[in-house]
Amino acid sequence: MKYKLLSLITIFIAFNASSQSERPIKDPNFKKNAGVHVIAEFWGAKVINDEKRLENILLNTVKEANCTPIGTLTKKFEPQGVTVLVLLTESHATIHTWPELDYIAIDFFACGDTAKPLQGIEYLTKQLKPQKTQIKIIPRGERLPKPTKVTTTDDQLFGQELTIDLKQCDHETICSKEKIQEYINQLCILIDMKKYGKPFIEHFATHSEIAAGYSFAQMIETSLISGHLSEAMNNAYINIFSCKEFSVEMAVEFTKTFFGAQDLSYSNNQR
Repeated sequence: MKYKLLSLITIFIAFNASSQSERPIKDPNFKKNAGVHVIAEFWGAKVINDEKRLENILLNTVKEANCTPIGTLTKKFEPQGVTVLVLLTESHATIHTWPELDYIAIDFFACGDTAKPLQGIEYLTKQLKPQKTQIKIIPRGERLPKPTKVTTTDDQLFGQELTIDLKQCDHETICSKEKIQEYINQLCILIDMKKYGKPFIEHFATHSEIAAGYSFAQMIETSLISGHLSEAMNNAYINIFSCKEFSVEMAVEFTKTFFGAQDLSYSNNQR
């Protein structure tokens, strides 16, 4: 089977806190896509181990991005490190921190014409004041022509994030909350991930014929599994982010088979 890899629109930004306001980040127009996925990496940020403050900052971030929060989940790990998840009507936003690496990983996935995730990332940058920032923008829901493979030789990488875009899925499966729960359970067993707490599985975006469908988020001890399903298009958009290594091939093949997809593209990004 030939898998098509999404190419990345990548923005690299390295700057001092004093110059942040001089470098505004503009949201590109992705109206032809189901949504846009922004991956941000911060080094040397001011706030990195304060669970409550990070939760408040992320809530304000999604509001600045013109998104609607509908649920939050936070976890402070021992001896250090914080994960914050904000589930949105438009999708989700997360923060994962590693104080021992002086590093923060941020995910912001949003659908709809009014969401402005990069505007939110600009606000987040001003609040956390990192010494260095790297941002990747991934359009979701459109097959891009040229296959490319993401590779790296860096020994210091934290983990990996797999994004899978599925086309022409089985309609009954993507419309079933029970099936989505079954997918989460089986996937975690297959790729050997330990779930933390219960998943969010909610039906959102009924204002948009294209975006309407279930969204889900399952925290795992090594980060997060999330997904957004379009009932009108019979498409599914899945994210698996983990600091523990897992088989990309197994995850992609299982996900395609479970949802009965006729076509897919995926990207495995090193973090």
